[in-house]
Amino acid sequence: MELEKSLLNGMVKPFAVIDHILQSQGFSRRGDQTVTYHIHIEDTASHTVYFLRIPARHKGGKGTDGALLQLDRPYVGKMRGPSRFQSTQHIPKAVIEAAQHKLAEIASYLQTMSEKPS
Repeated sequence: MELEKSLLNGMVKPFAVIDHILQSQGFSRRGDQTVTYHIHIEDTASHTVYFLRIPARHKGGKGTDGALLQLDRPYVGKMRGPSRFQSTQHIPKAVIEAAQHKLAEIASYLQTMSEKPS
């Protein structure tokens, strides 16, 4: 399920800044050219694990120092086994709210950060 009202959608920042903020918030990174950051969110009522994923694309520059990343629309889905992700229609309201809160927190950090993390 795509989260359409995200301040992150379309945001462009240096790779080092995005990577630092998202990893400090508990996200893991996968991929090189097309990067995806992901974190799991557990529904405490059902003990079901969902994932919040933020896809990103390189927008110029080379290497990790000069590269820019553009964040795409985040989405939430459900885990089905060790490495299988399923986009699903029904996601509990509490999971959506947790994902939106996390995205708002990240957007706030990224908007206040300039070039490089300290």
